[in-house]
Amino acid sequence: MSHEKPLWMRIRARVNKRGRGRVYTSKDFLDFGSRGSIDMALSKLVSDGQLKRIGRGLYHDPRFNKWLGLELGPEVDEIAQALARQTGSRVVPSGAVAASWLGLSTQVPAKSIYLTDARTRQVRVGNTVITAKHVAPQGSPAGKSHERHGLPGPEIPRKGLRR
Repeated sequence: MSHEKPLWMRIRARVNKRGRGRVYTSKDFLDFGSRGSIDMALSKLVSDGQLKRIGRGLYHDPRFNKWLGLELGPEVDEIAQALARQTGSRVVPSGAVAASWLGLSTQVPAKSIYLTDARTRQVRVGNTVITAKHVAPQGSPAGKSHERHGLPGPEIPRKGLRR
């Protein structure tokens, strides 16, 4: 007789271990079982109010602000990183987003734009639109074509990318 915890409990334990505010995809739990069983367990956690479904295949464990008395939505970068894990791609913030994060600019970008080695796409999560723009990695034939012709081009550096 097996005394293994139900799948939804193992998923919840991993979510608890990582802390609130994170965004997850089904892929984050594939080591626990099949895609179908994970999707069912995630649906159970959503219906029980333990996770929020924020988009197709995206789940959020919201933080709660006791002063405001509100659940806080996910950080844009958490969503972007989850999308990258979902597609097996890499993402980095665009220049405006990065400059804001680094304190090089006091302006907060109106649009959340990330550079990726995957296809260009837009994802809406609530009122937030995240744009992932395809660019060629430096050193790739496509990335070098800009250099050969003396043209500046948006390129993702190979180092410093998060998967």
